[in-house]
Amino acid sequence: MPKILTIDDSAMARRMNRAILEQAGYEVLEADGPDQGLEKVQLEQPDLVLLDLLMPGVEEETKIVKHIRALAPHIPIIIVSSNIQEAVRTAVVAAGASGFLPKPVKSAQLLPEVQRVLGDESGIRRNV
Repeated sequence: MPKILTIDDSAMARRMNRAILEQAGYEVLEADGPDQGLEKVQLEQPDLVLLDLLMPGVEEETKIVKHIRALAPHIPIIIVSSNIQEAVRTAVVAAGASGFLPKPVKSAQLLPEVQRVLGDESGIRRNV
């Protein structure tokens, strides 16, 4: 079962992501900020990271993406953020993000993007 780490300072956003992903059969880990998130990337080695950009401790959007890339270059990152500026999208993708979803994220958006990034080899239920 693929393990997904959601890094977001909003407890509500983490709960929403967890509910959507667990219903689809994924294991979900949570981090409430960038420091805890980087620690969990190292310790847990998730299969995917969902990352909010607008959190305390994130001064530059691309910096957290680059930190995750340095720790675990093989782990894909999907940005889930209310900062939907095209310049930000372009910068985080150039820094190594695999995808970008606007907040608030809905199941109909999140699951197809997670499946796209992870590929279909995970064997998780697809029609949720």
